Amino acid sequence: MKVAAVIVCAGFGKRIGEAKATILLTGKPLFYYSLKTFLSINQIKQIILVLQKKHFKLAKKFITSKKIDLVEGAKKRKQSVANGLEKISDDLDYVLIHDCARPFIRKQIVMKVVRELKKHPAVVPGVKVKDTLKQLKGSLVKKTLNRDNLFSIQTPQGFKKDLIKTAYEKYKNSSFTDSAQLIEKNGKTVKVVEGDSLNFKLTYREDIYLAKAVGKYGKI
Repeated sequence: MKVAAVIVCAGFGKRIGEAKATILLTGKPLFYYSLKTFLSINQIKQIILVLQKKHFKLAKKFITSKKIDLVEGAKKRKQSVANGLEKISDDLDYVLIHDCARPFIRKQIVMKVVRELKKHPAVVPGVKVKDTLKQLKGSLVKKTLNRDNLFSIQTPQGFKKDLIKTAYEKYKNSSFTDSAQLIEKNGKTVKVVEGDSLNFKLTYREDIYLAKAVGKYGKI
């Protein structure tokens, strides 16, 4: 099984206050940790790191394998992903799409996704929603949602390469927030495997403080 991994790290970090590529954990940029995890997996034959061009020099300090290619990102995530997909080698059949803002991705979770790709066209990790969810109208509660079948979806999301490339081309002018959503729009099934609560995404400033605390106690 030959797999490519696209790590998206071209975000400008408007909500977090700085570009994702320049955020440091224990002295290393966020993307370093995803690279380390993906490099440890034999099935992954190519890793595509998508960055703003001005961050290539930083990335090169942490590139230790010929498996890694640098690709310039775009202003919007979906175009950055599309740029990464275009770089995938022709002889690879599957692709994982991962946000560098999830630095605590573990090898076990990646392998769950990879194994299920043998049976499903798209596979994503997810964790059951723990909190009570309420749908609002304005600032008032409209109803409380049943959370039994609700999951928070994480990355890496895995796909058959040709399927996701075709979907990105077909829906390039659409507004979407999730790669697997494109597979759903095409009427294909998406398999969810158990994710990891530590595989959280750094979105706001307080997430950096949480990530540094996790790093301090030896989780990275």
